[in-house]
This record gives sequence, C-alpha cells and structure tokens, in this order.
Amino acid sequence: MTTRGAVRRRILREVSTVIVTNNASALKRQLMLEVAKSTLAGTLLGDVEHIPVRVRPRGKESTRCCIWRDRAIIRYRLIAILGGRIEDETDEVKPLSAYAREAFKRTGLEKPILTVLDESCTACIEANYFVTNACKGCLARPCTMHCPANAISIEGDTAKIMPDACTNCGKCQQVCPYHAIIYVPVPCQEACPVDAIDKDSRGKIAIDFDRCIMCGKCVRACPFTAVMDRSQMVDVLIRLGKAEMNALLAPAVAGQFDAEIEQISAAARKMGFTRVIEVASGADEVAEHESEEFRGRMAAGEPFMTTSCCYAYTETVRKHIPELERFVAKTGTPLAMAAARARSEYPSALNVFIGPCIAKKQEGMDNDDVDYVLTFEEFATMLEAFGIVLEDVEGERADVEGGALGRGFPVTGGLYKAISHRCSDLLGGQTSRIETLDAKSLRLLKALPRMKNPPCRLMEVMCCYRGCVGGPAVVAEEAVSTKRVETLVGRSSVK
Repeated sequence: MTTRGAVRRRILREVSTVIVTNNASALKRQLMLEVAKSTLAGTLLGDVEHIPVRVRPRGKESTRCCIWRDRAIIRYRLIAILGGRIEDETDEVKPLSAYAREAFKRTGLEKPILTVLDESCTACIEANYFVTNACKGCLARPCTMHCPANAISIEGDTAKIMPDACTNCGKCQQVCPYHAIIYVPVPCQEACPVDAIDKDSRGKIAIDFDRCIMCGKCVRACPFTAVMDRSQMVDVLIRLGKAEMNALLAPAVAGQFDAEIEQISAAARKMGFTRVIEVASGADEVAEHESEEFRGRMAAGEPFMTTSCCYAYTETVRKHIPELERFVAKTGTPLAMAAARARSEYPSALNVFIGPCIAKKQEGMDNDDVDYVLTFEEFATMLEAFGIVLEDVEGERADVEGGALGRGFPVTGGLYKAISHRCSDLLGGQTSRIETLDAKSLRLLKALPRMKNPPCRLMEVMCCYRGCVGGPAVVAEEAVSTKRVETLVGRSSVK
C-alpha cells in the first residue's frame, strides 16, 4: 500500500519536472531574451536601464505589492543575468549599464556561481505540519495518541499543533482519518540534499557555500526564483562571430528540442560558433577509461567503485562524505575529456560548454580547458534572439560526434550500461544506481565505506532525478527528453 508520504514525494517529484510553465520561470526567460536581443543589436548599454520599465510598464498589474517593487526585483534579476553577484554589491545606485560593461571586459566569473535575490525571498515559514479546517475533532483523536512529542492539543473541536514542541515527524499526518493535517515545506530547503540552506535573522534564506554542492535544485524549487545562477550569456554573445569558438554540446541536448541533433549542430554554427563538438564523444572516452579503472580496482580486491561523471556528486563526496572519496573513480568527466581534446586540437579557440547543469558552471571555473558555460535555458534564449527556428534548419553533422554509449549518458543507467558493455563478466547482470541525491541516497552512500559486504560492485550516482535530463536548467520535460535521447541512442553506432 502506498503511504501518503510516498504520494506527496511522488507529486513533488513530478511537479519539479514541469519546465517553464509558471510565471517565475517565464519572467526569467523574458529577461534573458531582452538582454540577448539588445546584446546582439549592440544596444545593451543603452537599453538595459529600460528593461524593468518595459517588462513592468505603468498601468500593468503588478506581481508584488506595487509596480515599483516589481521593477526593483527585476533590476536584481538583471544583475545576475549580466553575471553579477548581488551579495557583493553595496552601491545601490550603480547603473545596470555598469554591470554590462563589466561583462564586456571580463574573461571569467569568480565563485560562487549562485546568488540570492534577498528582496525576492519571502521568508517562508519554517517547514512544519499544519492542521486545516478539515479537522473534525473526532473522538478517536489518533493525532494526539501517536505524537511522540505531545505537541498536539485539542482546542474546542479542533486539533492544534504547538510549533515549539513539534519535531516534524509527520506521524499525525499519517494517522489522521480526514487528511486534515498538511505538510508546509520551505521549497528551497526541501530540495537541498545536503542541508546547505538556512535562514538568517530576518527569515531570509542564506546559502552555506562550504556545504553547497551547486546542484541547482534550490534554483529550480523556489517559486519566487530567489536563487539564481549567474550567467555568462553576454560574455559569449559579444564574442560570437569575432573569436574562434567551439560549442561543446552536452549529451542531454538531444532531448531538449524537438529537432535532430544535426539541426542543433547547424543552429550553433548559424549563431557563429566555429565548430561543434558533442561531449558524448568525451563520454565515450569516459566509458572506456572508467571500465579499465573498474577492472583494475576489482583485480586489486577493492570492494566497489562509484562513478565520477556528476560534478555535484563528487562535490558531495568531497564536502560531506570524505571517507567515500577513495572509492570514487578517478576518471574525469565527459566535459573534462571533450574540453581537453578540443584544447589540444584547437588551442586558439574558446571552449563553450552548453548543458543542463548549474554545477557544470563551477566545474568550468575549475578547468582551464573550459572558457564559458551556458545552460540549455540560455542556449534556448539565444536561439530565439537569433531568430533561429530549429525545425527550419537544414541539419549538419557535428565536427566531433559521439557514439551510442556516450549519447546515452544523460539518462540514469547510461554510464552503468556503458561500463557493463565492457565489464559484463564482473557485474553479472547486477544493476545498482542512484538516480537522485536526497536524504535517503546520502544515507546509503555514507554507509557504503563501512559495509563488509556492499550490495554492489559498481554504483552509478547522478544528482538530478533520472539523470542529466532532469537537470535544473533544462527546457524539456524529463519524460519527453528521456524518450528523445533513447531514440537517438537507438540509431547511433556503439563506439
């Protein structure tokens, strides 16, 4: 029988895969498009100050208390889109054009890649359980009987939960026959798998970057988009067509658009990218090297190995499970492999990775072979700004293509399948994977190093639900994206 808690988790998971179907994400895309179009027109310095007014003109209904607050928050959003970090800004009268000039001059961003829009955060109440008016004050009163903290009292004919005593165990919700008790989450805290989000003295969110793994789940979860990733879109746009640039397309790109991979490659060239490299080719290399590493570790008598392709996962190990680090594969990520090859073959070119992941922006900062990182959100915005309709583009093959195994990496189990293709004798049909990082999977990962008989020899770990196709910056619904990737894999050759 499915518990109400399991149903709630399933609903939250399904809701989290809905892309650009709410006002918050639509506003973000609108602002990015305004910036991209002005950059391409060469008018950004003059236009950017007017964007808040154009988006929220006088007489238009405001989202917040007033049109002026809407415009103020839009200004902060634009700072992040221009690459600024709001927490570092102390000059409240600094014009947006100054941030644009900084984007024109800089060669990279400093960590961290996330920034918090303090004014956009609504200081959500701490996560707790709440009694609704559906409560009947029944004779049975199982909520009071099952509460281990004695935090529930009956006032009149209604149950009441005492917040200071409640431990948030949820037992009252589970036993209520009327479903009268609901759980009220703080979305960003609920989404964070490593408890890196706390509240300051005003109830506003504060990210502990010593704990943060840059997975971007808070960015996706917050209904007010109070957390944003800082963008390098302007940095790339001003160099397109002027500098030699490689577009490194993440394997998950195949599932993002209703188009063939060849059409996406051709579109990147129409934008001004000099050449297109499928990072799936780097994934093919990872599959080969990680298979050899797995064989070597098993021959040496090691009990198990975990994969290393997900940067958010390896950051989790480094910051939260250091005892697991020696069991993580030392093979680099597909991005690292593809970027190294591109740098070697085209040393004068700038490498621009395009993918679903916010953590990759930070990985790019750590890798000298990566110059810029764009998300699929930013790439989709650029397509629109250029007026490129993918279905009308005549396809062209990428300069470096990937094989079936590498193209299958963005879906959970893709890397495992690639290694089992070469190491089936060591795995014996075993399947062991973690398809999303959460409290449950973290408990398993923390326990693995202490197990005398671990349940697996090879553990594939992905931070995002169902893999990279469920990343925080995708533009296609996860189920649709998965099918598109699988279709491409089905007609690709195995390397």
